[in-house]
Amino acid sequence: MAKRLEVHYLSNPDAQFRYALSTDFADASAEIHPEEEGWLTAAVREMRALNRLYAADGPIFSFLLHRKRE
Repeated sequence: MAKRLEVHYLSNPDAQFRYALSTDFADASAEIHPEEEGWLTAAVREMRALNRLYAADGPIFSFLLHRKRE
């Protein structure tokens, strides 16, 4: 998803745009699964990496919106 976000940015490098990832996990019988925490950590790491590459004047890739499982 981070690669697709990067492509969207490169297609529309307007300084006014901010980009977000909206995520959730698949339905499951339990709200929390230990292995999924690493996936969120990886998503944050990828967003930070994109900001290091492209955001000289403040974060462009600003939001990770994750829906918790209910």
